[in-house]
Amino acid sequence: MAKKDKVAKGCLNQVWTVTVWVSDKKRAIEFYTQKLGFTIALEDKKTGWVEVGLPGGFTKIAIVEPTKELGDSYYKYLTQRIGTTTGISFETFDINATYADLKAKGVKFEEPPQKMPWGGAILIFIDPDGNEFEIVEAKSQDSRNK
Repeated sequence: MAKKDKVAKGCLNQVWTVTVWVSDKKRAIEFYTQKLGFTIALEDKKTGWVEVGLPGGFTKIAIVEPTKELGDSYYKYLTQRIGTTTGISFETFDINATYADLKAKGVKFEEPPQKMPWGGAILIFIDPDGNEFEIVEAKSQDSRNK
């Protein structure tokens, strides 16, 4: 979490949530919690808003199932976002162990981990709706925490 003394007033200081559009929120929550190890960080029964996050992490994923109450054109737009590349990347310290663990839990992958020219490795996994995510093992794990 960003410390207030490190961030100037009036500046952005954290990514709060990212949204993943899904066709079946209940199925998605089961996937994120049971297969990926996320916990439910916020669940508003009144609005149906659900956020999941990694233990110890700050940024949450809002799992949202579009509803027709949003209007026909917006509903159509949002449903077209289901099953696409999310642009969301997760970090791991051991990509091969992560791959083996998640594969054993039934997570689907495009291919095994791939070494990259910059020294790290990447892995693409797919949620039940076909949304794609990236897992990265960086060459220097602590480079972003300095």
